[in-house]
Amino acid sequence: YDSASFLGNLNEASRKENKMDQKTFNLTVSLLLLAVALAHLYRCITGGALVVGGHDLPMAFSVFGTIIPGYLSVRGFQLSRKI
Repeated sequence: YDSASFLGNLNEASRKENKMDQKTFNLTVSLLLLAVALAHLYRCITGGALVVGGHDLPMAFSVFGTIIPGYLSVRGFQLSRKI
């Protein structure tokens, strides 16, 4: 019984599993970021109010809330294609 070869095979199997898990993670996070970006875009288009803790957040918050998560979402989808 060779424990080193067993652990080597276990690590190799884990890497294959992690590759699939990483792709699923990337897709999930990308979809969530896309939802956030679309919600902020909707606020920008409709001019709705966003109140947090009794304070109105300025529209610039939603502009950045559209650009940054939108960019990260696109990059996440691109990364998930490479995996």
